[in-house]
Amino acid sequence: MEVLAPAPATTLILGWTISRAAASACGLVRDEAGTPVRLEVLVSAPRAGSTNIEARLVDGDRRIPLESSPRCGTWIEDSIRGVWHLDIDTLLKLTVRSSGAGFEALYARTSLLANAGLAGGRYEFDGASIAGDGGPSA
Repeated sequence: MEVLAPAPATTLILGWTISRAAASACGLVRDEAGTPVRLEVLVSAPRAGSTNIEARLVDGDRRIPLESSPRCGTWIEDSIRGVWHLDIDTLLKLTVRSSGAGFEALYARTSLLANAGLAGGRYEFDGASIAGDGGPSA
């Protein structure tokens, strides 16, 4: 997996690629033809303190909000293993490894896709990236 470089006030963007046919079948998009759809989940990059969650469906140039939750989680650092854990109810479970150069997503799971009616096997985690600002934080 790609190592991401941290920056001040950064937002971690986690992505899942979704089969367009599956997204259409459950009503997330109108048209079966076209490119795959992507779920993006935004949380603050690991640091001491809490973070809120924001989620959006990306369909080409369109950004469709799915979740802007008042629920928050707290990043917990495991300094011995060099990882950070985040657990926001059943909505998101995430483990990232920190390094001098950034963060690497080791585990990411969300119930947002199942809650939207997508069965397992119709989407897959495709990685994480970092945005400089504009993300949720508590």
